[in-house]
Amino acid sequence: MIKKEIVKTKALVVATTSYKENSAIISLAGDNGLFCVLARGIYKAKSPFKPLLIVGNLVSVEYYTSENGPCILSSVEVIFDVSNALLDYPSSCFLLYLQELSLNLFNYGDTFPYLEVFQIINSLVTNKNVLSLSVLLLGTLYRSLGIEMKVDACVSCHSKSIITYSLEEGGYLCQDCAKSKEISLVDQMDLFVLKYAFLPLNEERLKKEVPSDSGKRVLINLNQHLISYFNLKAIKSFSLVISAIN
Repeated sequence: MIKKEIVKTKALVVATTSYKENSAIISLAGDNGLFCVLARGIYKAKSPFKPLLIVGNLVSVEYYTSENGPCILSSVEVIFDVSNALLDYPSSCFLLYLQELSLNLFNYGDTFPYLEVFQIINSLVTNKNVLSLSVLLLGTLYRSLGIEMKVDACVSCHSKSIITYSLEEGGYLCQDCAKSKEISLVDQMDLFVLKYAFLPLNEERLKKEVPSDSGKRVLINLNQHLISYFNLKAIKSFSLVISAIN
């Protein structure tokens, strides 16, 4: 006899994948990391599971586990609904980007910073500042994945006289270290945007807007570095985010 256990937990919807005719595999992130449930019949007209099709929704789910086979969803309750964000094109692109990043960077069972990501999504619903919040999202995911950037002094000699940065080197660089490593200079505002990405989240930071040109340069560099670091294929939804904030 297959032993089943009922689990109830709070979680963030991070991805949905269609399964057979009317069902879907829902990827969720909670206190115990990334996990998935099978939502049977979710595409049927009267399914109570439809909130799980919206990436970014914070929900309370109840599901059955078993030693063999997938976890089966039994109920869902919406704690925070982000469906209004889908009415805004840049915000919907952001949520697509979040989904693709989550599936590419994390495996089931991995720790996922769902509370921090939810803070960013919550801010997305209220202020729709997609560029700034995308920068914060990448900084949050970098930290969760153990990729730290030194943004208070030169990563090599600890000098405070900073002129540029290198993601490959791990953060800020002073003039002498940049010259020795043949690292090009960047706009000084780019340095502030990079620091912004890697500081802890708070209400003030979530409301701040980064300058458009510097924000896009840093965002593009952070995204490309993730792809190179983990040897990923291109994140297709990233081009949608960039075009939406132009």
